[in-house]
This record gives sequence, C-alpha cells and structure tokens, in this order.
Amino acid sequence: MPISLSEARAQLLKGTPLSWTKFENHKAGSITLNSPGARRIFKFLVEQSPSKVAEANEALFPGLIAAWEAGDDPASSTASKTDVVAGGVWRLVRIEAKNFAGLTTWDGPSFDMTIGGENWCLEGQNGSGKTSLGNAILWAMTGKRVREQDGLVDELGERSAVNSPGGREVGSWPSIVSYPKTVAELAQEAVAWVRLTFENEKAEKALAERRLTSPKDGAASIDVSVDARLTTIPQLLETGLLMPARIPRIGFGDKSQSLYEAVKLLTGLDQLGDIADGAAKFGNKAQRFYKYAKDQGIEAIVGSFTTNLEKAEVYAKALAIDLSGLRTLGEHAHHKSLVEAAKSAATQAAGHIATLKSEIAIDLDTSVAAVRARIKQAVESARAITKLGVSGIVQFEAWVSLKEARKNERFKSIPTALEDAKKKLEEAVHWHERQGEDARLRLKALAAQYFVEPEGDTLAICPLCQGQLIRV
Repeated sequence: MPISLSEARAQLLKGTPLSWTKFENHKAGSITLNSPGARRIFKFLVEQSPSKVAEANEALFPGLIAAWEAGDDPASSTASKTDVVAGGVWRLVRIEAKNFAGLTTWDGPSFDMTIGGENWCLEGQNGSGKTSLGNAILWAMTGKRVREQDGLVDELGERSAVNSPGGREVGSWPSIVSYPKTVAELAQEAVAWVRLTFENEKAEKALAERRLTSPKDGAASIDVSVDARLTTIPQLLETGLLMPARIPRIGFGDKSQSLYEAVKLLTGLDQLGDIADGAAKFGNKAQRFYKYAKDQGIEAIVGSFTTNLEKAEVYAKALAIDLSGLRTLGEHAHHKSLVEAAKSAATQAAGHIATLKSEIAIDLDTSVAAVRARIKQAVESARAITKLGVSGIVQFEAWVSLKEARKNERFKSIPTALEDAKKKLEEAVHWHERQGEDARLRLKALAAQYFVEPEGDTLAICPLCQGQLIRV
C-alpha cells in the first residue's frame, strides 16, 4: 500500500491496482482505473481544490466534461522509475523568481537569494513573504503550493476574477503571479517563473525550473524542467516538502483528530476520500450536475442522435448491419461501435460500386446525375424483382407450370395424340400430292362428297369410271 498521495496518484494514473489492508473498522479493498477516461477524470479531480471536489462544486463541471472528451491517456505520460543515479547529496544554493506573488512586484526586479547550501531558518512578521518563499520552492519542485483556504493544491495558473474596491469585476489574473498596478495591465499575458539551483559535494549543479504563461483568453501553460537526479527518491519530496506543507491542517489540543485521520491528512490520502465523496455527489440525480447537462441541451442532443440513428438503421438494414444495440447513449466504446459500423457499410458500398462498374456499360458516365439516377432505378427494380422470387419472372412461372403438368393425366396423353396427328397429317399430304398429279382423282374426290352409299346388297359403282367402289 502506497504511503503518500503522490505514490497512490502515480499508481492509479498508470492503471495498476491500488490495494489496502484492513485497519480497525475499515475494510480491505482495491481499486483500478481501467479506462483512459477514468484516468483523465481522476487526474483532473486530484489537481483541483479538495474542498470543491468534495462538495461537487459547479465550477468543476466544464473541466469534468473536457477531461472525459479528451483523447489522451495519463498512463502514457506518468513518469516511471528510471536508472538515473542521484549523484550525491544535493543542497539548495540559490533561489530565483520573477513575477512570483509575494516575492516580487509585477514586472519589477527578479528575486535572487543565495543560500550557499547551508541549513537555514526563515523568520519574519506576517506578510513578510515567508509562505511565498516556501511556495516558490514547493511549486518549482512539485507544481503545488499552499493556499490558506484550501491547503496544499496543484497550482495550474488559472485566472480568477479581479474586482475593484467597489466590488465590480474589472478583469482576471492568476493568483500565483504578482498583480499589476493598473486595470489595463490585467489584459496582458501573465508570466511568472521560479528557478532553483542545487549543488552536490563535487560542485556539480542541478536545476529545477517551472514557468507559467497565462494568456488573457484560453488555458494557461506551464513549462517544467527538473533535473532527474533531484527526483530519484520521491519519498524525500514527500517528507521534505509536501508533508510539512500539510501540517497546518492537522489539529492539535482540543482540535486534534484520531491518529488515523491525522495520518490521512499528513500523507494527503484524505484527498482520495474527497474525490470519492465528490464522485458520489456528481452521480446523484438530485445534484446540480444532472441539471447542468439539461442546461447544456443534452435532451436535444439525445433527440438528434436518436433521429439520425433511426435514419441510419433503415439503410443499414438493407446491408445486413444491425445498429439496434447502439441506441443507448453513455455506453463504453459507443462511438467506436458506430465507427466500426460505418467502416463496414463503407466496405460493402465499395464492393457494390465495384460490381456496378463491372456490369454497367462502359459509355455510362457515373459522374452525371442523370446516369446515376438511371443506375439507381435499375438497382431498385432488380432489388424488387429479387424480393418477388421466381414469381416475378415469366420464364420461371412457365417452368414451374411444366413441372406441375407432368403429374396431369391429360398432359401425359399429349405425346400419343401428337403421334396420331402426325400420321394423319402425313396421309393428308400424301393424298394432296396425288390429287395434284391426277385431275380425275380430284373429280372423284369431289364426287365422293356427294356419294350416297346404296342400301342392301347393291354394289357401289363410281359415277365417273363405272368401277366398283370399295371401302378403304
């Protein structure tokens, strides 16, 4: 179990489990920030005022949303252990600062104090700059400083409102930077820096420098350059700088806490408790954070998302792409599922386009709107015919009828009837040819139409040739 906030913070931001053992009435447990989004939100909250985090202050809402939507992963930027060797005992020999609140005036001479590596004790009246000097060292090495109302906090250089003696807001300025003398100067870019020089037994030097640049509009930026040899043992930073800065928060005498609470305050681990309290309040539907979403138009956004998704489902269904599982906003990797669905649709579309190009006539110019309309109509017609199945094609209907006819008895007799008809036709052709060659035969045939067969035993005599007629 890490013994300090900085160790616990580094472990959580790396995405590794943070575990603790049972202590008195407190149960053992473990927590891991598995996703980049969770690590970004934790990083944002741990850098804010603990009191604001614990109460889920509304001023944190925009930052929370920005942290969630950012694309970085704190795990990739969290410093890991290196093989850098400390190189001896490093002692502070010089402190320099420019525009640092409490040490210098705005745009005035730089602060420059030579210590020479000696042990020293700072003494002075209230307002003489003792806390400011300590904050300069603390900020340069750790990025933190002590605020009377908040205790130890990460100093990021955000601007806060500046009011006139009458209470009217006249501008904004970062509190860590010395305030200018005029209101007009509040519109300037605020810049402050601190540089610490250390020296070891070999007279080698190591620097720790931090520079803040805060524009009138937009976020502040901080440039940090700390010699790796000064941070090889983070526990020294905790016990030598951070823990002493937390001591004023520990009550003594009538205001003393339990040893458990005092250790939490001294190590900074109480800030994790503040984050837990704040997270519970952020997630409570009765809290302002949910109303903040409505104020930002979340209902309209959800409505637009649902409408557009319904339209997409119509087209996706034709491509056998199922989007029904993407209707719930807020699910993990939701946007990735939509992107994958879009990629799948694009791949299928590319395949269909390639097929169309291979099937349509080469003289059709698909860049012309009218040609694309013809192709679209042809595709829609083909799709409609395909949906009808064999019933939509005349030839298929004929084939089905022939197949069924084989089972019909009358249909089965057709071959025999065709054979008989063929024979009769051949005989008719034969007699037709004969009567064409024999004129008398034609007369006989004509007379035969009017011939009346005699009754009884009387012989039938041909009226033309007087020959006996016989039945054939």
